[in-house]
Amino acid sequence: MFGQLSIIAAALALCLRGEAPVDVALEAAGVHGELAVFLRAKAYVEARGNPLARNDGDGRAAVRAAARLRSGGRLPDCGRPIEEYGYSGGLFGLIPALVIVVSAETTGSDICEDPRAVFDGARATELALTYGATIQRRKSYRQSPTWESLWLGFRSPSLPGNPGSSKAVISLSNMSKGLRRTGGHLRGTPPPLLEEALHE
Repeated sequence: MFGQLSIIAAALALCLRGEAPVDVALEAAGVHGELAVFLRAKAYVEARGNPLARNDGDGRAAVRAAARLRSGGRLPDCGRPIEEYGYSGGLFGLIPALVIVVSAETTGSDICEDPRAVFDGARATELALTYGATIQRRKSYRQSPTWESLWLGFRSPSLPGNPGSSKAVISLSNMSKGLRRTGGHLRGTPPPLLEEALHE
């Protein structure tokens, strides 16, 4: 409870100072340039820039993901019932069990991290970078290493290989909307995200 109150207090203080929580999170994580533009657009689309956004509509899929990770031995019990992972949330609409496991396996972070870490802007940024690095290792991304492929990979790992599907078209339309609303433009190709995640 105390953790949630401190996150709420920090978000309120930022709003009172006129600073957007996503900008503070990106700064805290040391993210700049076009990667910051990309993540700002992602935060707009997923959470309208609200680090406390929570989507319980993803609950069933999030619990299934956590159950698969637990039964596969990648997510230990940690004293948490599987239902504690039952949502997507934070600035980037992350599924807690998935990003925590990926982060622990990639960077050695705590596998028993509280799922509510996705509501901490700076930590959510680090988790998003680490998860993005797994997207970049996939063949479908490597065949077309673009910002669009990275965006689609966040939506679903299968989408970069199927950019003409209806889900991909909708997702890319959302990307365009997020970029317009946040005043961003992307050029070139994404940097290696694992290097960005380990930069911390």
